[in-house]
Amino acid sequence: ESFFAGLAESGRDLGAIVNTAGIVTGGDSWPSSDIGRMAAVLAVNCLGTLTTTTLAARYPIAGQRVVVNVASVAALRPLPPDPAYAMSKAGVLSMTRSAALGASDVRVNVVLPGVVRTPMLASTGRDGVAAWLAPRMEGPLLEADQIAGAICDLVIGDHDGVAWALELDPDDPTAMRVTSV
Repeated sequence: ESFFAGLAESGRDLGAIVNTAGIVTGGDSWPSSDIGRMAAVLAVNCLGTLTTTTLAARYPIAGQRVVVNVASVAALRPLPPDPAYAMSKAGVLSMTRSAALGASDVRVNVVLPGVVRTPMLASTGRDGVAAWLAPRMEGPLLEADQIAGAICDLVIGDHDGVAWALELDPDDPTAMRVTSV
């Protein structure tokens, strides 16, 4: 709230907000997962995205703006080792679709990347990568710049209410496949 208030007080327009903040903490597979860890995943991934998207839509200086939220393909299919993460990202997808229908001065879109090579993945378990995620880390993964390119397309274009799944192309694991969902 203080960020948005300070921005408005300075008279600055708000062109775009990209909600990339989120956590995946790994840990033990469900149902042995720690309840507090699962609650933290939901709080950061759902409430953080809801708060920022809402404050962007309420921004008091008139002007067209866009919000791009980052969910995960885990929102679209089961993730048995970590249903709290899947649930949180499904919440981001649903909230984004609802916000896109309810907002007039803001375009709201979402990307749903597959597994992206980031430093966060290396610390998902107690001693590094969570056991259930380790085999996935050995194969090709999406890179952050691939996701950034798709986000830029959503910011610059005239898309509204778009949900794009971003995954490696099975025929070319160095390329990203974009699918509307």
